Amino acid sequence: MNEQTNRTDAGDRLLSIREIQELLGVSRGFVRKIQDRGELPYSRFGKLRKSRLSDVDAYVSARRVTPEDAG
Repeated sequence: MNEQTNRTDAGDRLLSIREIQELLGVSRGFVRKIQDRGELPYSRFGKLRKSRLSDVDAYVSARRVTPEDAG
């Protein structure tokens, strides 16, 4: 990898399914399911799936429940 490839914004960092699983505290199957449903965009690299950190953050933000929403 060259230096330019390593110079990406933190939000552009690509995460593996395992990294997303650990970050969100969910199962590998759940991550695949939300990717398959189009709720979490991903890129394919052969058999590997990678999602941008910014897309994971957007997924979490879209599901945030405030006290007003809950009650």
